[in-house]
Amino acid sequence: MFTLTATPCTGGTLAGYIALGSTGCTIGNDTFFNFELVADSGTGGATPISASSIDVEGYGPAGTSGASAVAPYLSNDIGIDFGAAWATTAGQSLEDDVAFDVSVGNGAAEITDAGIIQESSVTGNGSVTVAEEGCSGVVFPCTQQWGVATNDTGFVADTIFSATGTLSVEKDIAVVAGTGTASVTSVADLFSTTEVPEPRALSLLLALGLAAGLILRNYFVIRSRKSLAS
Repeated sequence: MFTLTATPCTGGTLAGYIALGSTGCTIGNDTFFNFELVADSGTGGATPISASSIDVEGYGPAGTSGASAVAPYLSNDIGIDFGAAWATTAGQSLEDDVAFDVSVGNGAAEITDAGIIQESSVTGNGSVTVAEEGCSGVVFPCTQQWGVATNDTGFVADTIFSATGTLSVEKDIAVVAGTGTASVTSVADLFSTTEVPEPRALSLLLALGLAAGLILRNYFVIRSRKSLAS
């Protein structure tokens, strides 16, 4: 999947991350790649937020390589944060559709669940919606919706229906002021993984189990023979 060695996901812009292509970057054992700004728009005089105006940084537990910060709420997870001044006043709206893939890559772990964190505010009838779609494997466009966070600062976490080594994500950030105001400054995607024993490790565990079983069997056979002899 990856043709070159990925570098740590240091802070930068979405434009820079898009330039990484299928190589991507790493946070801990996770690789993030195939970043894309699918669409951006603005109405009512609002200037569309371009890829060069969206900041991207890696989130992960303290000490995780490639992570710029620890995620609020989901501090044990690894993920990517998208930050920009998505701000609207009466009659305006902004929308960005961003896609990327994430993989644990080596088969030693699987992605088991995902969460959204957003930092937003609204007044009056303004609204901020973040719609997420996540598909197992490298899939574009992905049409499986797994979580939505609306209006308030917070997160939504959904368990993916089956653990997977690679997940395709597409997020639609929509900021609509209505007759009030609406803004969002940060939207993050976080993922947790479960370790899966590699085939070699499974073989070793099986071998140890068989050895232990033979030792116990021989122990009881010897005891039984001694009892018969006495």
